[in-house]
Amino acid sequence: MALATTLQDVRLELAKEDAASSAASPHRITLATFLATGIDLEEQQYALQYIFYLQHLTYSRRQLSLGVSQIKATRTSKQLADLEVKRTALRNRIQQWREAQLVYTPCVGSLLVQTLTTTADPPSTEPAESIPLHLPSSLPQSLRQSPELSDVIEKERRLRVAQADDALADIRRQRRIISGLWQFKKLNVDGTGNRACTRMRTLYNRFNLRTQRCAGRYRAARDALVTLDPDGSWQSHLQVLKDNDIRGPGKDEDGVGNGRYTPSWIWLVPRIHSEPDIGTSEQVLDDNLQVEWSKSQARMQRWEEEVILVQEEMRRVITYHEWRAEWWRSQVARRTDADDTSLQGIAAYAEKQAHLSEQLAQRCAEFWLPALKEKGISPAWEERFSVTNVVTPVKSVVSNVADDHDQYRESDEDSEGTGDGEWGQMEDNDYDNDEIDLFELDD
Repeated sequence: MALATTLQDVRLELAKEDAASSAASPHRITLATFLATGIDLEEQQYALQYIFYLQHLTYSRRQLSLGVSQIKATRTSKQLADLEVKRTALRNRIQQWREAQLVYTPCVGSLLVQTLTTTADPPSTEPAESIPLHLPSSLPQSLRQSPELSDVIEKERRLRVAQADDALADIRRQRRIISGLWQFKKLNVDGTGNRACTRMRTLYNRFNLRTQRCAGRYRAARDALVTLDPDGSWQSHLQVLKDNDIRGPGKDEDGVGNGRYTPSWIWLVPRIHSEPDIGTSEQVLDDNLQVEWSKSQARMQRWEEEVILVQEEMRRVITYHEWRAEWWRSQVARRTDADDTSLQGIAAYAEKQAHLSEQLAQRCAEFWLPALKEKGISPAWEERFSVTNVVTPVKSVVSNVADDHDQYRESDEDSEGTGDGEWGQMEDNDYDNDEIDLFELDD
């Protein structure tokens, strides 16, 4: 069965197969109709549980002013009457459906008798949403292995796959509506007063509960598939749906940066062409996903450019330190009118500064190369340095260089008369005021 198939499409296929079958149907309704009706009854039970929960939630919020101890699960007379009418109608439909169930899955009869003997309440007083339907996917394994249920199990598997696809499409549709509501609230409602914000919050809660209902239907269909076909191909696109997977489209306001944001898998699986996803809504979804993809691609290209710029900055820093070391050594020949003692001091001072520049280049290479190697990057200046795999912390690099500089400065202060003060002061000023265009430095 193709992925782009809805529940109604599968029902049509099964109906055509039943019509083309030469064997007579043992009941007035066909096997495909029996299974489809059972799945519909299961969804109606979920809907009734949803209504029960929604009414209880609404009443509890109204009673918050009375205190938590006085909150009771009572409802208005109208709510109770409507609930009992829906329960009675659903119970009658289940009883009519039992006739076909005993024909197509006769092994369920023992389970129904066992339920009647172990239940204290009469069947008429049991809530309709709590009546077990005993679909093939919920039967014990010993009963499912019966040869007479093989055709029933296969057809239910096909219906469950389509049901899960439809539920996933409904989740995506609800999420698009919720995303539009939040955008509308952010642009038009925020700052206009508490009443408007409260109404938007109520509307959001209503759609959020619908989304949770669709998620429950998806999980029920997937649990049935795990029982019916645990190693089926459906696992490639029908994954486990967690609460944090129900998000999107796009990045929510959850504090996650663009670099660590990953879209939920519900937007990455093949989509079915069900009724909520056709027409303008489908085109809007495609446009939104294209925009998100373009943004992600632009961020990726910008980050790749940042990586290139960082590598170039590393190269320029190391090249500058190497150039500076050679520059200090070239300054020894500038004084020709001094005596031999002064020339030796000048040469020692220039060599000290050159050594500091070389040490800075070495420390930078020791700190940067392991990180680059971890990412598979081999810079051109790697061969000029012998670096271990141990990454030197930044603070230790700075402190060690500072200690070396202070040590050399103390040795200069202790050796009075070995150097020319004016020459050293001139060199410091010349070093501070030296303007170098780093962008003109080459290897």
